[in-house]
Amino acid sequence: MDSRLIRSLLLALPIMTAGCGKHGHGAETSHEEGGAHLHEAPHGGALAVLSAEFANAEIVVRPSVGALDVYLFDGHVENSVRSSQESIALELSIGGETVAAEAQAVASTLSGETVGDTSHFSFEDDRLKGVKDFEGTIQRVQVLGQIFDQTRFSWPVNRYADEGKSASHEGH
Repeated sequence: MDSRLIRSLLLALPIMTAGCGKHGHGAETSHEEGGAHLHEAPHGGALAVLSAEFANAEIVVRPSVGALDVYLFDGHVENSVRSSQESIALELSIGGETVAAEAQAVASTLSGETVGDTSHFSFEDDRLKGVKDFEGTIQRVQVLGQIFDQTRFSWPVNRYADEGKSASHEGH
């Protein structure tokens, strides 16, 4: 084999094996057979896929204080995306009890986010104190001009990630 051809192949190898490229997946990306991968939740929560490759919601629970946070992200969970909503309605099933929750928009002087223009929503309830796991539904959220209704999730691991809106994707 010609040494120029070998040198060219060696130079092209990193480009050919780059896979998805820069996705900002946090600590680790889980690659499955066929080139699919799962996105990493930046705050260590459970990802609820609003629409594959378009938008995600991360559910973070702080059981020590009974708080739940919802963070909105783009399809690759690389960038926060803001919503004009002042709150996000949730329905939680905690220990067999149904809890209607209203996560309020969180303003941040650091990010410049305001109520009505934020990617972060929060809710506190004593029933979340010490919780080990639960299921829930994001009733409705508007992100990037799209409305998403009835997005199910579970915490701490989302068992609903592949309900027709899988967090994994092919071909990258």
